[in-house]
Amino acid sequence: MSENSLEKLKESLALLARGTAPKELPEGLSCKEEIAGVLKFHDDLGIFIKEMAAGNLEGELNYKGPLASSLRMLQANLKHLVQQTKEVANGDFTQRSDLMGDFANSFNSMAVRLDSLEILKENLALLAKGVIPKEFPENLTFRDELSKIKKFYEDISVFIQDMSAGKLEVELDYKGPLAGSLKMLQANLKHLVWQAGEVANGDFSQRIDLMGEFAESFNQMVVNLNESFTKFEEKNNELIKIRSEFDKDIKLAEDAQNKMMQFLPQTEISRGEKYSAALQRVSGDFFHEFLDENNNHNIFLGDATGHGVSAGLVTMMARTAIESVPQGLSTDEMLKR
Repeated sequence: MSENSLEKLKESLALLARGTAPKELPEGLSCKEEIAGVLKFHDDLGIFIKEMAAGNLEGELNYKGPLASSLRMLQANLKHLVQQTKEVANGDFTQRSDLMGDFANSFNSMAVRLDSLEILKENLALLAKGVIPKEFPENLTFRDELSKIKKFYEDISVFIQDMSAGKLEVELDYKGPLAGSLKMLQANLKHLVWQAGEVANGDFSQRIDLMGEFAESFNQMVVNLNESFTKFEEKNNELIKIRSEFDKDIKLAEDAQNKMMQFLPQTEISRGEKYSAALQRVSGDFFHEFLDENNNHNIFLGDATGHGVSAGLVTMMARTAIESVPQGLSTDEMLKR
């Protein structure tokens, strides 16, 4: 081999050593085929690597040795990484990678964050349906914020339960439209309670405009109560008037009956005492004392069946009957008459 050919061979090998393939090989080299084989290996490696860089991980590298083995191992790891990425995309956030150092850390952090975001999504979905989650994972993204939202809804629930139980003095220490609406409802219910108390105390001028049909029913109830109370007052006044007149009549009957039951003036040989307590001011018990034409002392005691005015009328009739019977008769004859 000539000196010139050796120099060109040296240059070609130097290019290969720097990773650059020579464009052509010098003529007359005795190892030209071997060097051509090295150049093909070099080109095939370049094509294989370009394919992987372009995302094509299905290429084949039909060489042995440490370099080819390392490239195939890299290809297998990248294939596994692709599969793991698909699993994460499908919701399997347990996937972890140990490939390429910082990339593995970033990938794993992403999976953890996605897992946390998925849990966050699930809890937000529960809240959106009005269901309060029981608890949140320690590593959950926005755990503090979600815990505050959870407490807000729990406090709102307790506040509403208290209102349902009639406890209208509980305070709600939140702002915003939801809390504001609940406070307005609480204030309206408080005012409704006060109005109901006023109606109970006789103020039938109260009217409400709360809760539509309830307001209509409540207002109609107040109108009906007012009408009923007015009628009651009228009837009560009529009864008072009737009772007053009845009392006057009873007083006349009582006085008349008392006058009927008088003893004769006391004498040296007679003295009388009486005690009468009517159950209903006028009674059916009576007595009558008189002197007949022969100056005989007569006493008549009687008890009419019943009580009150009806019994009193019977005693008056009996008194009149006794006075109309001829004097001087025996008791048997008098009763027969």
